[in-house]
Amino acid sequence: RHQLQASLGANYTLERELGGGGMSRVFVARDSSLDREVVVKVLAPEQAAGVSAERFGREVKLAAALQEPHIVPLHSAGATAEGLPWYTMPFVRGESLRARIARGAMTPAEAVPILSDLAKALAYAHAHGVVHRDIKPENVLLSSGTAVVTDFGIAKALSASRTAPVNADASAATLTQLGTSIGTPAYMAPEQAAGDPATDHRADLYSWGVVAYELLAGHHPFAGKTSPQAMMAAHFAEVPAALPKAVSSAVALLVMRCLEKDPARRPASAAELLAALGVAATATASTWRQRHRPVMYGALALLALLALAGAGVAGSRAIRTRPALTTLAVLPFVNVGGDPKDEYFSDGMTDELAHALATLPGLHVAGRTSSYAFKGKNVAAAEIGRVLDVAGLVEGTVRREGGRVRISAQLTSTRDGKVQWSDSYERASGDVFAMQDELTSAIVAAVTPTLRGRAPATVGEAPRGTANADAYDLYLRGRYFWARRGSENLERAAGYFRDAIAADPHFARAWAGLAMTYSVFPNYARDPADTMPARSLAAATRAVSLDSTLADANAAMANALSVDGRFVEAEPWYQRALAIEPRNATAHMWLGEDQLVLGHGDESIAELRTAAALDPLSGPTYTDLGIALTAMRRFGEAVSMARRGAELGIPNAVVAEGLAHLFAGRPDSAIVYLTRARVAMEMPVGFRGALALAYAAAGRWDEVDRIRASFARTPAADQLEPAIVALAEGDRAPLLRVLATPVGRRLWYLHYYSLACYPMTDPLEDEPAFQALLAQMHEVRCA
Repeated sequence: RHQLQASLGANYTLERELGGGGMSRVFVARDSSLDREVVVKVLAPEQAAGVSAERFGREVKLAAALQEPHIVPLHSAGATAEGLPWYTMPFVRGESLRARIARGAMTPAEAVPILSDLAKALAYAHAHGVVHRDIKPENVLLSSGTAVVTDFGIAKALSASRTAPVNADASAATLTQLGTSIGTPAYMAPEQAAGDPATDHRADLYSWGVVAYELLAGHHPFAGKTSPQAMMAAHFAEVPAALPKAVSSAVALLVMRCLEKDPARRPASAAELLAALGVAATATASTWRQRHRPVMYGALALLALLALAGAGVAGSRAIRTRPALTTLAVLPFVNVGGDPKDEYFSDGMTDELAHALATLPGLHVAGRTSSYAFKGKNVAAAEIGRVLDVAGLVEGTVRREGGRVRISAQLTSTRDGKVQWSDSYERASGDVFAMQDELTSAIVAAVTPTLRGRAPATVGEAPRGTANADAYDLYLRGRYFWARRGSENLERAAGYFRDAIAADPHFARAWAGLAMTYSVFPNYARDPADTMPARSLAAATRAVSLDSTLADANAAMANALSVDGRFVEAEPWYQRALAIEPRNATAHMWLGEDQLVLGHGDESIAELRTAAALDPLSGPTYTDLGIALTAMRRFGEAVSMARRGAELGIPNAVVAEGLAHLFAGRPDSAIVYLTRARVAMEMPVGFRGALALAYAAAGRWDEVDRIRASFARTPAADQLEPAIVALAEGDRAPLLRVLATPVGRRLWYLHYYSLACYPMTDPLEDEPAFQALLAQMHEVRCA
């Protein structure tokens, strides 16, 4: 206090201390020149370490120019003789939002105006180039019915005025130092917590969402996390529970948008947030008024509707006119029978219906992974429509019992939530084909009038590839377990596909399913005998010979060739598959992987982005994008895409994100993510060698030794990761030996896709043996 008083000079007299937090101490002082009270904040010594007081003062000037009723302005800044920066602000009489929260829960009517004031402050500051970076209840003050935000620009001033990072890696310092000093874990956006250099104003919108959730729900969205690490992990991976029903759906939807892990999925700006909040608040007030109007108004409305009903046929048709419906999602039909084992049947009906509808001209059907993300969840039609960018939803139930199947389905508009068509069908269990055709035809008839042109008459009679009901049932079971992935599920899928083939040896779809099961199996379990590539290729060859017009057969052949390292041969097969089904998201994704191997980096990213657009909730696609962007040295984008894959439940995405940090020069961040991967991955392959590289880059050689020792009894077929550990220690020969073998290359392609482009092989670039290998595999460096 004595140091601060000496620095302030005669114009300010410190009167009392208000307290503070880990970042600063806070005093009230009397400004004698204007006879007013001001607040003085002085940084704690540990926060001031490495901060240039002179540069801090210059940076504060930008924030001091902010003049908006909901922003507490900065008056002046300086430093004590010991170099502790301080700054002054007006003294606001009232209480902090944190104190108000401590007094009890708020109603939505009380909370929304506070959130609106906070959004106004953010919109103004962002428009003037100032980001807060530490929005939290402690930095929001309530005075005379108005909320005002304090400490604007301080976080930016601190980060910009640090003279030296904690270690030799400045970007790593952003994570290890700034992530704790100028942000609060409970309110930090995921990208801010990760130290992403691309963090921008949308981090403030995430923090606004956390504060909004806390006010409206009465508790933090991740309440119960007792440590900063647990809290930050929740921001990365957990989805908050739905807000209470007392909160209007419009306001709740806006809050959850701000809490999206991916900044691109949040509102684009605070101005957009403010506008949306205004609309939502108005809708909420309107709904309240409608619920509380006297009954007389209801009678008047009824009379008005009766008058409209008598206005004639033309008026009725005008009211029923709906905008064109050209985009659909087929949500997983709900198995409402008594046997959970029938889940495969309801999923199979869903998939077959989606596949048939996808053949309609002018109709876009959302990808399977994205639609299945809503399975078992009670989400409003409008929200699903926003996430999947579709105008209609097909949903229903399946009941299978007593030798009968009953299916109920409906088509709902996501624009207004109104049901446009619904019906039910019941048949004997053995008459599944007829039921599928009838259901599909009915939905097509409901959708077709809104499309340009007419639907093909045969859309409801699409060939299934078999007339054998038992083979078809077994095929549906195989598809069900194939989609669930994991080693046990894939083993069961292969068994069902083989049984389907036994029932009908000419069933091309079952052969294609078996081929794709074999091709993805090494992602989830070890294949010591290395038999899967040959099995996949044999099954795919049989599928194509039975039906060369089947998209799955062509895609299966392409992927079988890719798994066998024959990437140039695979590409035409992918193109054939996409010529048959241009919107096949899986084929686009696999082709993107293939393009990366061949050194076509931009084409790879374009294919993967197409796959993501077709199936926006596909975790594997975003993981692949993270790998491809890392290969192209676009590390900021790579981190964002890999993180999206991790949010969608893909453990390998955590490895991809860690490696993007590593090659961007942030080994400490890489260690955090690669260590996390160890817990998340079903088959712990791919992270230990990468972790050794990260430890080596961080100079933690004892950890590198520990990882090398863990490979003491590794089988000869699994030498890729020990070779990467040797590379971390400067020995390139083991990796060159492993990559010279087909098994070693297959393991490499499984994790990193490209030898020529992926940064891990940069140390091998001048090795003649490596250049010969690239020529053998037809790989070139990515442009």
